[in-house]
Amino acid sequence: MASQDYRQCHGDCTWSCGHRFGCPQKRRQRQTNRSRRFAPISLAGLTLALSSTWSFTTLERWDRGRSVALASSAPGKSALGGPIDVVPLLQSLAKDGSVNLIQIGACDGDFEAGDASSNDPVQSFVAREPKVMAVLVEASPPTCAALASKVVKMNAGNRITTVNAAVASSSARAVPFYIVSDRFKQDYPRQAFHWAMCQLNSMDKEHVLKHHDFLGLSREQFLDYIEEIMVCCKTPAILLEEAHMMPKEVDVLAIDAEGLDEQILKSFLKLPGFDPLMIFCEVTHMDSSDVCQLHSKLEARGYELGHVQTEMAADGRGDLVAWKRHLSTKRLMQLL
Repeated sequence: MASQDYRQCHGDCTWSCGHRFGCPQKRRQRQTNRSRRFAPISLAGLTLALSSTWSFTTLERWDRGRSVALASSAPGKSALGGPIDVVPLLQSLAKDGSVNLIQIGACDGDFEAGDASSNDPVQSFVAREPKVMAVLVEASPPTCAALASKVVKMNAGNRITTVNAAVASSSARAVPFYIVSDRFKQDYPRQAFHWAMCQLNSMDKEHVLKHHDFLGLSREQFLDYIEEIMVCCKTPAILLEEAHMMPKEVDVLAIDAEGLDEQILKSFLKLPGFDPLMIFCEVTHMDSSDVCQLHSKLEARGYELGHVQTEMAADGRGDLVAWKRHLSTKRLMQLL
């Protein structure tokens, strides 16, 4: 996920009068609100409730009381508002029990807030929430080794599994995979950003190469630093089978596969019974028409849509976030 700046709120939720549940005035208000419990709830309504009552970790700071408009969209199009706060939605999952999470493109692990390089809300959630059972998949061998070492350091090996493999619609013992050579760090230490050395890995060589502009190099210069290695490749079905997880048991799927995100997501969605509560998918590199088609597909499957912010996209929209509509209702009800 793209680099962001966000803050954690450790405060507890109480009524402003000091009564948590016993204030008569608030009790009457809760009774009135309870009668509206099953009314349709939009993202705008949810955002207003969250911004006026709670403080959460946010991916972009909201103006207090300002809502996000999620307009009714025409077929094949989706009108998304500003970046959303995914933390309360993730937290709501853990309240009902264990959470099974799959992350494709886990990089080297962004678990410790003090050392965070990307402030990935998914991995922060994995680190903080002991109820999460996670399978973190990373194709680059050195990057996956760094990820595994951080899991060991956290003493979380009993609930976090790392897998060194690429994921695609067909499996293979070895497929070409492209990484940025360590020589780049030696020759261009000031341009050897974390995202370039660890996140910019892909089965698509052209995808890696097109980032030369962000590094201040010509296409020909950067080409000399792209190395081809061979990695194991698994299908979503094989990945879940080896993780002893059925498709219907996946609660959260997060994909950051550097240009192959859409293909991987479609492969997961084809699995019988696969219907996670939340999906994260990088769409920065997708064509607008493909993004609209993906929006329509997910909306038809009962998802609300939003996005987190990114520095890499011209419009500031990066990872697509999709969550089941009843999560919005459930989270809002917890505030009433």
